[in-house]
Amino acid sequence: VPTLVPGLSGIIGVATGASHSCAVLATGSGVKCWGMNNYYQMGDGSTTDRLSPVDVGSLTSVASIKGGGNHTCALISPANTVKCWGRNNVGQLGDTTTTTRTAAVAVSGLTGVTSLAVGYDHACAVQADQKARCWGFNDKGQIGDGTTGNRATSVQVNAASLGLVNSVYAGFYHTCAILAADATVKCWGSNSQGQLGNGTTTNSSLPVVATGVINAQSMAIGWNHSCSVSAIDQTIKCWGANDKGQIGVGPERRYANPIRPTDIPLIEKFASGEHFNCAIVVSDRSVICWGENPNGQLGDGTTTNRSTPVTVAGLSGVSSIALGYGHACALFPNGSMKCWGQNMMGAIGDNTITTRLVPVSVQSLPPVRSIAASDWATCAIVASDDSVMCWGDNARSAIGDGTSTDRHLPTAVSGLSGVDRIYGGTFQHCAIMKSDSSVKCWGNNNNGVLGDGTTTTRATPTDVVGLVGVKELNMGVFHICASTISDGSVYCWGQNSDGQVGDGTTTDRYLPTKVPGISGASLVAGGSGHSCAVVSAGSKAMCWGSNVSGELGSGTYSTRSLIPVTVSGLEGI
Repeated sequence: VPTLVPGLSGIIGVATGASHSCAVLATGSGVKCWGMNNYYQMGDGSTTDRLSPVDVGSLTSVASIKGGGNHTCALISPANTVKCWGRNNVGQLGDTTTTTRTAAVAVSGLTGVTSLAVGYDHACAVQADQKARCWGFNDKGQIGDGTTGNRATSVQVNAASLGLVNSVYAGFYHTCAILAADATVKCWGSNSQGQLGNGTTTNSSLPVVATGVINAQSMAIGWNHSCSVSAIDQTIKCWGANDKGQIGVGPERRYANPIRPTDIPLIEKFASGEHFNCAIVVSDRSVICWGENPNGQLGDGTTTNRSTPVTVAGLSGVSSIALGYGHACALFPNGSMKCWGQNMMGAIGDNTITTRLVPVSVQSLPPVRSIAASDWATCAIVASDDSVMCWGDNARSAIGDGTSTDRHLPTAVSGLSGVDRIYGGTFQHCAIMKSDSSVKCWGNNNNGVLGDGTTTTRATPTDVVGLVGVKELNMGVFHICASTISDGSVYCWGQNSDGQVGDGTTTDRYLPTKVPGISGASLVAGGSGHSCAVVSAGSKAMCWGSNVSGELGSGTYSTRSLIPVTVSGLEGI
């Protein structure tokens, strides 16, 4: 039966990767992830697998998320920029480097994004000018720029071959787009199984026409197959690999020209996984799936591959669906979630590592409105009284219950209520309080990251000294920055070995320290060794700290800057 992911409510979007899942929260539009974490897929600064949802740093204002193989990307509103985190061996994070990232980083030079798609290790976006840009792995030509060289920053898909588009979609090694002019479809990249739909099995590094696809409203792309939904009658056409029945017809193992699957009712919100597809049935909002099924990802109680659609057991009233490498999740109007399929690393979010052949429920919390996490622990704000409960690793007292005993069930944080928002760092949590927007933190206190004037680990919440009226927090690895409501000043504290506190020194700061030259900050962000803020004066971004990989965006690769410098080319944001 469907499985409820614990501690998740008010969900506005879900996404899945090869072995991890993520959800966007309505409150503050933060993101929580769970599952495999060997490449920092959780964005929580650790490589510890998570069996229940944890907070992705201090990511906020997220409009939607997309999962790749071992990375995730988020569309940030209202700026319509893109941030990604996780594995980056082939430039799939788009930050001009191939450095794996423990926290979300901005895709370089990408603004005004209206559509986002993420493949296994490449990604694409459509900007407000309806031009498509892609980045990451490109050995099959999936970037679409006429080459097969990897791209660590976004490049425009060949304009002469593609033109303007409405939306873009990414598969394992191929990409497709719906054209703005006539709602036809073009695809590019790997074509070994006919997934480009042009009647051949020849790869193409430039966009080619998917034969006979017209009036396309939306698409979904799997490992090596593609499908489109017609805007006229909501019928489906699919093309590409059919070895697991993912095209929905038989008996051929692949179809290089688009073909309509059989026995599919009127559907919407179609999605594809590695070798399988699912869709919501309009009539009762149940879910149907077909294709490969070794881990029960079709949700029909078996591990039998299906060449025609089967109904997922026990689901109705579903509002949206998301599919991963071998598992799937469904979102309901009340903000709850159920998941099924592969669960070897906890991707189902039910606090087990048991594969689920049908949707199953996760052990739940009391109703909660927001959650966050440190490296190996999770916290949630209880909706009824704004108290906080945490569970997980407690060796560094990140649970906040006065002990260092690991907690496998939600446990009340001692003496904490009236909480507005919570945030997760490396081995600590912080909360902004409703009454005066002050901040309380608990857990590991290396480098003075708790801001209480000491380096003493705190097993219960302690006040960040002298800080009230806080608008937003950003949790680095061992430092924290905050912006204020009154004038947008920025204060930072904790580790300062790379100048990430921004006070002109490399001395760790155990108390909040004002960053000089910053006011009117609307957003604070940063990574392990640097910090950034978007400031109203000049509508620009400013960063400080480590710059060995160009993370300050100043046009140089200097070792570091101990004071804020302006990010080149981002004026007017």
